[in-house]
Amino acid sequence: MRFLSLSIQAFGPFADKQVIDFQELGNSPLFLIDGPTGAGKSSILHAICFALYGETTDEARKDFAVRSDNANDDVLTQVELTFSLRDKRYRITRTPTQVRPAKRGDGFTEEKASAHFCQYLDDGSEVTLVAKKKKDADDMIREIIGLSVEQFRQVMVLPQGKFRELLLAKSDARQSILSTLFQTQVYQKIEQILKDKAALIKGDYEQLQEMINQALAEAEVQELSQLDSRHQQQTDLVKRLTEQKQQLEKDRQQAIIAYQDGKKLAQDFTEYARLQHAQSEHLQRQQEMAAEQQKLMQAEQAARIEPGFKALQSQQADIKQLQRQIAESKQQEAKSAQQLKQHEAQLTTAQQQHQQRQPLLDRQQQLANFQETLAGFDVIQQQCQQKHAAEQDARQNIVQAKAKIDEYSTRVKKGEALIHSLQQNVDKLPDAIEQQAVLEQQLSLSRQLQQLVVQGKQLNQDIGRQQQQVSQCQKALEAENNALMTLEFKWHSSQAAILAAQLNPGDACPVCGSVEHPAPAEHDNNHETVNKSMIQAQRQRCEEQQQALQSVQVGLATIQRELEVCESQQQQLGKEQQVSGVKIASLAEIEQALCENRKMINECKADQQNLLKASDKLQAMQLESQRLATNLQQLEQLLPDLVAASATAQMKLADTEKGLPEQFRDKSVLDKAIKENQQALALLDSQLAEAQQRFQQASQNFSAIASKKTTQLQHLQQLQNKLQLLQQQWQQQLAASNFVDQDDFTQACLDEFSLRRLQQDVNEYQQHAKTLADNLQLLAQRLNEKSAPDLAALQSNLDNVDGRYQLLDKELSQAAISLANSGNLLKRIEQYQTRQQEHRENYEVIGTLANAASGKGKVRVSLERFVLADILDNVLSIASQRLHIMSKGQYRLVRQAEEQQKRNVTAGLDLAVDDAHTGKVRPVATLSGGESFMASLALALALSEVVQQRSGGIELDTLFIDEGFGSLDQESLQLAINTLIDLQSTGRTIGVISHVNELKEQMAQRIDVRNDGSGSKVQLIAV
Repeated sequence: MRFLSLSIQAFGPFADKQVIDFQELGNSPLFLIDGPTGAGKSSILHAICFALYGETTDEARKDFAVRSDNANDDVLTQVELTFSLRDKRYRITRTPTQVRPAKRGDGFTEEKASAHFCQYLDDGSEVTLVAKKKKDADDMIREIIGLSVEQFRQVMVLPQGKFRELLLAKSDARQSILSTLFQTQVYQKIEQILKDKAALIKGDYEQLQEMINQALAEAEVQELSQLDSRHQQQTDLVKRLTEQKQQLEKDRQQAIIAYQDGKKLAQDFTEYARLQHAQSEHLQRQQEMAAEQQKLMQAEQAARIEPGFKALQSQQADIKQLQRQIAESKQQEAKSAQQLKQHEAQLTTAQQQHQQRQPLLDRQQQLANFQETLAGFDVIQQQCQQKHAAEQDARQNIVQAKAKIDEYSTRVKKGEALIHSLQQNVDKLPDAIEQQAVLEQQLSLSRQLQQLVVQGKQLNQDIGRQQQQVSQCQKALEAENNALMTLEFKWHSSQAAILAAQLNPGDACPVCGSVEHPAPAEHDNNHETVNKSMIQAQRQRCEEQQQALQSVQVGLATIQRELEVCESQQQQLGKEQQVSGVKIASLAEIEQALCENRKMINECKADQQNLLKASDKLQAMQLESQRLATNLQQLEQLLPDLVAASATAQMKLADTEKGLPEQFRDKSVLDKAIKENQQALALLDSQLAEAQQRFQQASQNFSAIASKKTTQLQHLQQLQNKLQLLQQQWQQQLAASNFVDQDDFTQACLDEFSLRRLQQDVNEYQQHAKTLADNLQLLAQRLNEKSAPDLAALQSNLDNVDGRYQLLDKELSQAAISLANSGNLLKRIEQYQTRQQEHRENYEVIGTLANAASGKGKVRVSLERFVLADILDNVLSIASQRLHIMSKGQYRLVRQAEEQQKRNVTAGLDLAVDDAHTGKVRPVATLSGGESFMASLALALALSEVVQQRSGGIELDTLFIDEGFGSLDQESLQLAINTLIDLQSTGRTIGVISHVNELKEQMAQRIDVRNDGSGSKVQLIAV
């Protein structure tokens, strides 16, 4: 991660906007941030941290505390940082919560904190990642950079008073930092997965045991053996009861058959007695049925001659009905004649009234003429109103046009005055541009003539030789590091076998704590055994090679810087020869003049743009004024014609009103009069038509009734002739029958239903007598030589056998249910035990691994902390190299011995210092202020280097150090500076904040911060 530029406004001591372009300091620079106390050196670090995380490097500074007291109220506090990370460029702009003047009124309002985060694309455009929300920007920054604000303060920014925090952090805090830096969260996940898996297996095992206990409780036993014994007893009982039930089933079937046979024989005896009684009752109706049979014979004879009698009666009824109809027709004929006479008189009256409709026709024509006149009247009246309205509109438009012309005249005069003022300012632009070129040329010469000329040829030769040595050292260091990584891998792989070889039967495992060792690890005989001394020796070789590489790199960096100075001075001398005679002033004076001249140019350009806009606007107003004058002239010319047209329309309207009565000038009144006249004419026409229709209908009715009466009289004569013929035929049929007279025939007649009913009764009587005789004969043959059975004795025997069968069946059902329940319980318990065994086997593996990974075994160190301890050893090895140099061979950083730490899972990451003068290892808290600074610096640099080596996903290309150098003596200070130079030569950007003059002398590139009372200012000095 590299910082490209920083913009600060109304932040801390900076009242005005200050911009720091870190790219002007060069690629991977080592620079100094210099200035008097209170000028705002540390505020630059505060601003960087605030831009990224919304917090400063000082936790006590909150939103309102970061605002500059020297800033104007209308200037918002704002910090903007541009940085690059993994070949991508980002820009974040933050504003804290602050009070600003209200946009309306004289009061103040609170401006909420906001953050705008964007990314630059390859084509130079930018895409917004977070528009405004502070929380979203905080989350995305942490995700992209990979560090929290606390970790950023400890690894990339070492703020004033914070050097000792990383060095003296507790083991838990140090684990959090290292875990984030080296991405070891995967080991935490492994620990949690194993823990969750073991807990799940253990929970399932306990749940199965609970289910087994619940099953035994259902059986009301305490042990499984009791349930097995009960199940065997229930099996024997069911077998014995089943055999008894089979024997009783045979006895029960025999009793049922005996009872059913006896019951059937008793039913036959009962049926024989019933049939005898029924036959006796049937014979008692024999005489009654003989009389019915005689009645049936007479009815059948009467039915054969009945059609002739019915035809005679029907003819007589038709004659009577026709005589009634003839009487009714005569009455209708008299009534119709009277109605015809009345309708004839009404027709005569209607014809007389219809002849009097001529006055109505004349009035209809008159009203139609009025209607036509009224239609033209409305048009004339509307035209008159339109002409009058046009006249009034023209007069009003004339008044408005005159007012508009006066307004535009005033605005044109003001525009001409503004253009004259802007033109005076624009005339100054050429002189300002010429002055700008002169000032920029002076600034360029002043920046180039900063250093003396040195020889370059010898430096180029020295650089070539030094680069060859650097390449050789890098290859050698890479080979030694690869060898070290191989040895470490082999050593870690062999630790399990070493521990397993030391185990004795019954001893607790130092990893998992188990006393059982089913599969101990074994040595791989194909590879050489690696011990700790081999690793320490290889690490010593790596450290020696690293020191050699750093020494060569320091020499190379020194020569390269001398060469850059030489080349720069040669270029400046060449330009000075080309532009001789130009006055050279100080950088501050030129920059101040440039700033003021650039401000004047911007103002002139702005006035130039405003002049163009004002000219265009003035021209538009002049054109509009001319257009309004033309429109006014046209309106004044048109007004006399409009007045004459309005007067003509009024005269035409008056002439039209004379030819139309006043009561008919209302269209609704005229329409009503026309409608009433039309209704009167229609009424006379409808009355005549109705009278004609009624007379015609009455005449038709009279003719129809007379024709109907004549037809009825003719039909009556025909029916009377046919009646005489039917009477003769009936007398002949009656004389030929066995009936004495017509009354005897009438008594013998029966209707069709009664005849069929009588015939059915006779047939049923005869059939029932035959059926009774046949059934009696069959039963007599079946019961021959048999006696009636004792049903009570048979029923008693069946009830006795069936009762014993039901009791036994119930007992067997209960025994079978109990047997099935105990069998199901045994089957369930067996399944539970099988699953328990599987969980027990799994827990022996997973549970042991989970305890070992979480630090609950004999070795009370978690898996992640074990891995971090190994990484920390590597970090401390590199840090000790630098600390050993800076402390003149006195100190090295080491991990505190685990046996001296607390025996818990948080042990393993505590630090100590190895003092070569005393030969003892003591806590880092015992170091002095200067010693703590050197140890913290060495630790931070080592962390950065190891992170880069292991590609932990986090780029630490920049480091800021705030104060601390003042606590070092001259020799230690030089050693610390050499360490920073070595680090900078590897491509790191390092910024140092300090008052120490020796640093200012050795660091040509710096950022000067000065405070003039109105706010601090920033100036970059880059070579």
